[in-house]
Amino acid sequence: VNASVGLLSYDEVVYAGGYYAKNNNNYYLYNPAIYWWTMSSAGFTGLNSRVWYVDTTGDIDYNNVTNANRLRPVIILTADTLTTGSGTSSDPFVIS
Repeated sequence: VNASVGLLSYDEVVYAGGYYAKNNNNYYLYNPAIYWWTMSSAGFTGLNSRVWYVDTTGDIDYNNVTNANRLRPVIILTADTLTTGSGTSSDPFVIS
């Protein structure tokens, strides 16, 4: 894919079904294995910048950027992008 790669914003996570400080394992961004950062700032306190992240319980929270979380990159596809596959691990989506 020859496209820009970015991170989801706090608003996009909320639109997908995430909630601040409320567990939710019933939406597609839920991943019980990892915490991952959004691109949205959660402010500044003392000597630390804070960023919103999605927890392993599916809730949205914020933490200092000095903490080690993972990134979950995304690419934006246009509506006319052609794909094959069902999206499962044995039949992943293929972008053509």
